[in-house]
Amino acid sequence: MHLKPAMRTDSHESCYLLRSGSPREEEWSRRQIEAMVAAGELSPDDRVYDPDRDAWVPLGETAFADAFPRAGDDDADAASAESLEADYAAIVERLEADPSSLELRIEAARLAAGIGDRRAAARHLQAALDARPFHPRVAREVRQRFSPVECRRFRFLDRPEAPWDDLGAMVTWPAGAGPVGLLAPMVVACALLVLVPGGAGAVIVLAGAWSALHARAAACGLERPTWRALVRPARVAAVRVAAGLAGVAPVVGAFLGVAAVLARIDATVPRGAPAYLAASPVLLVSLATLLVLWMPAALAAAAAAPRPLASVLPWRLVAAAAAMESEYVTTVLLAAVLTFVFGWLGVIGAGVPGMGVLVAAVAVGYAVPVLGAMAGRLGARHVHQFGASSRTD
Repeated sequence: MHLKPAMRTDSHESCYLLRSGSPREEEWSRRQIEAMVAAGELSPDDRVYDPDRDAWVPLGETAFADAFPRAGDDDADAASAESLEADYAAIVERLEADPSSLELRIEAARLAAGIGDRRAAARHLQAALDARPFHPRVAREVRQRFSPVECRRFRFLDRPEAPWDDLGAMVTWPAGAGPVGLLAPMVVACALLVLVPGGAGAVIVLAGAWSALHARAAACGLERPTWRALVRPARVAAVRVAAGLAGVAPVVGAFLGVAAVLARIDATVPRGAPAYLAASPVLLVSLATLLVLWMPAALAAAAAAPRPLASVLPWRLVAAAAAMESEYVTTVLLAAVLTFVFGWLGVIGAGVPGMGVLVAAVAVGYAVPVLGAMAGRLGARHVHQFGASSRTD
């Protein structure tokens, strides 16, 4: 009985494949399945889903059967395989002399796939992506030769969208974790400022930690934050938060040092560096400006770097920011606008009792996650500046 070929109308349309002895379904295009059949990667007993019959049909009973090598061609196939292996060995030898060549990497992957060594093909394509992250031609080769599930194992395959290309997602980002995720930080910030003496310092630490967690969630490619993505696993979250706080600590520490010196000289202000810093508009504005310039790099490194604590060293952050070029400048400008808006809200409401606490709480619950998300997206787009991707951690 003649069976209709699965998904025959479009060579790029998806087909579902079930290999013999495997319980996992794979999604491929018709053209990809034909190529695997011709390369000997599939057998006639492997099955594809035929939507017209609502059944799994062996490849040997579909139109794909025409692509299987014929028995009379065994000698020719053996000769062809030997030729491919020789060509592959020659390409590998050339790669040893010129490992940075993108063309050689792609050709080596093609030949490795041709001789049935999919692991070697994946290694060559990953090496090409390591050298040229998010390269469109290499990404196209990966998608042609590997299933969507397998593609997720590749680093630097898809560059995330820039924050300014999806401002709507950034504006609504804090609401992604639900009402509790939006309101809980505000309530905690209010309680610290009203009930705890010197609670402003604790709020600053809370804001830095909360921003680092949101940066990590955005760096992992999430379109909206979730509680699980923000706090699990706890070990990873703690490392990322510690890295984010460590990244901005030199800036805050330097200003506290200056404030401590000035507090000893100026007797008109209550003693203590934090009190002097809070009472000095010049120091506060200077600190805010430097933090806006510095924090995106620190959060990007904390969110995306495989070794976050080592990547937030000041000289490494400066080098990473310089490598990001215009994208870093644009992110800083967006952060500056958000900081300016909340800064002016604080100034306008300074004469209204409780308004300063309310503005600070809203900033922690809304502005801080937005800043973190922008920095995290930036880190994901430039994760190669910090080393290999760490999305699997």
